[in-house]
Amino acid sequence: MVQKKHQALPRVTRGTNEVNNRVYEGTREEWLQDAARLMWPWVTAAMDHLEKPVKYQKRVFNSMTFTVSLMSGGFKHDGSIGHVQYKQSTGNKKHAIRISPILGGKTKPTVKDSVRVCDVVLHEMMHVVTPNSGHRGDFQRLYRLMGLGGKPTATVALKGSDLYKDIRNGVVGVIGLYPHGKVNLPAPRGKRGIGSRMLKITCSECDLIMRTSSKHAGRVHEQPCPACYGVDGFCGLLLVEGY
Repeated sequence: MVQKKHQALPRVTRGTNEVNNRVYEGTREEWLQDAARLMWPWVTAAMDHLEKPVKYQKRVFNSMTFTVSLMSGGFKHDGSIGHVQYKQSTGNKKHAIRISPILGGKTKPTVKDSVRVCDVVLHEMMHVVTPNSGHRGDFQRLYRLMGLGGKPTATVALKGSDLYKDIRNGVVGVIGLYPHGKVNLPAPRGKRGIGSRMLKITCSECDLIMRTSSKHAGRVHEQPCPACYGVDGFCGLLLVEGY
């Protein structure tokens, strides 16, 4: 029987309904490996229900490695939180799954952040078994079967969903919290918010140019220009960019 592609598959977990606040005793990479091992049967079960099954081998799990690593933006956060480099390009015949160090608890490991790391790992493992799909085709069908929410390019286990509960109870509840604190990386130059730059001020009459912060822009806008005030009996108004 063919499973409907919009209907998430039921999963059998061996977790507990009690929240596990114990931090994992091991490295971040060992935690990722253990979390992936617990979620891998969900991936293989979903693969069996694709409308157009993809050829794959269950031993592919042993050909994956998991590391916490900077993404392509280096020490600048480029928006990526996970990446898979396929074995054809790694040189060791292993699919290298990398998780960004910006994921994790802000001050200490939490259940919510641990679940988030798990769903990113799940996303990357789905890429491994659908290598020619990108975020379309079989990958898109697979993420719906898994019960992930969000866009295919930014999937997430929505809080309150069956998948979120399965990860919380059947993964984090079994192995413990992700042993890593969030690393804050600056955004690349040119991608920072408008609040990080000064706003341009011009005069409606003269060639005055000034700049001010958004905090004071409202107080300055349409006020008399100090450069041409009282000159020849007229005065221009200050105009703030964007107002």
